[in-house]
Amino acid sequence: MNFAYSLAFGMLAGNANLVRVSEKAFPQTEILCRGLAQVLSWPEHALLAGQTQVVSYGHDREINDFYSGQCDVRVIWGGDAAIRQIRQSELKPRATEITFADRYSFGLFDQKAIASLEEEKLAEKFYNDTYLMDQNACSSPHLIFWTNTHGKDKHEGIAHGKGRIERSLAEREDARNHAAGKEDVRERFWEAVHQAAAKYDMPEKKVMDKYTLLCENGAMGKVFYGGMATASTWLPFRNCQSPWRSCGEDLASSMKWN
Repeated sequence: MNFAYSLAFGMLAGNANLVRVSEKAFPQTEILCRGLAQVLSWPEHALLAGQTQVVSYGHDREINDFYSGQCDVRVIWGGDAAIRQIRQSELKPRATEITFADRYSFGLFDQKAIASLEEEKLAEKFYNDTYLMDQNACSSPHLIFWTNTHGKDKHEGIAHGKGRIERSLAEREDARNHAAGKEDVRERFWEAVHQAAAKYDMPEKKVMDKYTLLCENGAMGKVFYGGMATASTWLPFRNCQSPWRSCGEDLASSMKWN
């Protein structure tokens, strides 16, 4: 639905807008375009209707050349590969462009905070940020860090008069309890994510695309194991965690541009 953002901002700015959407059918796109067409059919919106077009076509260089040669501002979504492809079509000398290049996000999860939340609701939100966009959104985390906040803050209330022995014993007991619980917190979270992801659409083509990309990244040295034992990554497979981004980088990325 990125095209809707481009279109909305362009219309608010008073521009004439032509937006390309993917050839792949998405019900959200059809619903929005149907509603937009209905509103623009009203007589009072005749001028706006003449300035607004939503089109769909393949990666056709000739069509790109034509539209790029007409526009004053070009907006490209989809990452580095899409930008390089569209830039083969020249702009007018005074035209400019806005691009959305590859970006990667990571998540920082506090175990104490996670333990106090409802795993199901949190897992559903995590699913929406990752699976729905196949990690292609700028905000989709490719790397998850789990932090440990137990320690000094839990013992600030111990009276100074009790001495170091009581403090040391309390800290050791807390450390044992924390060690026993931290893995349980993580396990419950990932299990909840697994349940939320049951509705994830995983056709054979997508499976092969993901596996192919994993092999390509491995051949280029982009898949790492070992070290950084405090970090783990999300993958669309149950209990698949690793200490680095391992196949999270560019996982199932696809060229999407408007």
